Amino acid sequence: AISKKVRDSKESTYITIDKDSKITITSEEDIYGLYIIYEYSSKTGTLSCNGNNTKIGQNHFLHEYVNIENELSPSRELILTYDENVKIVDIYVFNNGDLPEFVEIWEPSCEVADLLLFSTHSDDEQLFFLGLLPTYVARDAYVQVVYFAHHNDNPKRLHEQLHGLYEIGIRNYPIMGIIPDAYSTTLNGAISNLKTANITEEDALKFQVEMIRKFKPKVVVGHDEKGEYSHGQHILNTYLLKQAIHKANDSSFDENSYNKYGNWQISKLYLHLYEQNQIIMDYDTP
Repeated sequence: AISKKVRDSKESTYITIDKDSKITITSEEDIYGLYIIYEYSSKTGTLSCNGNNTKIGQNHFLHEYVNIENELSPSRELILTYDENVKIVDIYVFNNGDLPEFVEIWEPSCEVADLLLFSTHSDDEQLFFLGLLPTYVARDAYVQVVYFAHHNDNPKRLHEQLHGLYEIGIRNYPIMGIIPDAYSTTLNGAISNLKTANITEEDALKFQVEMIRKFKPKVVVGHDEKGEYSHGQHILNTYLLKQAIHKANDSSFDENSYNKYGNWQISKLYLHLYEQNQIIMDYDTP
C-alpha cells in the first residue's frame, strides 16, 4: 500500500515517513537519477548506496531531483532516511538515458537578480506577468520570483506554481512570502487580515526590503496599484513595495537585513497597468 501511493503519479496522495525510518529502493538496472515530490516541503535526510552517503533536502525544494551519478555512483539499491518526519507524494527512479520532460531540476534562488518579480499569490505570475518571465529568461537574464503570500494550507497550489514556473523557463527556485492568503477588496481590508494573522505592516515591509537587499536586482516588477481586479493583497503588495524600494537603501531601516546584505538601490520599478510612461511589451514574438 505504501509503495503504491508513491508510484501513482498523483499529487493528491502521499505517505508519511517517520524520522530515521529506512526507505529501500531497488531496481533491476542501475539507478542514475532519483526524483522526489514532497507534500508541503522537503526535509533534510541522507541517501545511501554502495556504502557512500550524500545529503538530500538541503535546498528545501518541493520537487527534488538527485543526480546519482554526480552525488554517489549508479546502483541497483538506494536507501533513504530523513532527520524528521516527512510526507512524500511520489518517488521516481531513472536508469541511464534522457530524463522525461516532467522532471524539474531546480537550482537555488539567484545570488543576484537582473529582474525581481513580486507576485502576490501562486498563479499571479502567470495571470499578470506570464509574457514577462519567458521574455527575459530567453534574454539570459537572471529572473527571481518572490511571492508576497504563502499557501501553506494548500499544497496543490504549490505544485502548480512550480510546474508553471518551470514550463516557462524559470530555473531558480521561488521564494514564498510570510503572510497567509486572505481575500479582501481594499487596502484596509488587507491590513485588517494582516492583523488577524498577527503580522504587522512593518513585518511585510521588512520582508520585501530583505528580498531587494538579498537579490540586488536592477529592475523590480510589481502589481497594478488598483489590485488588478481590486484584490486587497495585490494592493497591499504594491503599496508596500513603493516604500520598500527606498527603505532598501536606508541603513537605518531593518538592521537585521542591512547587516546581512547591506543596502541596495534598484534602477527601475515597473508596475502593471501603470498609466505614466507606459511600455507595451511585444509578447507576440516567439
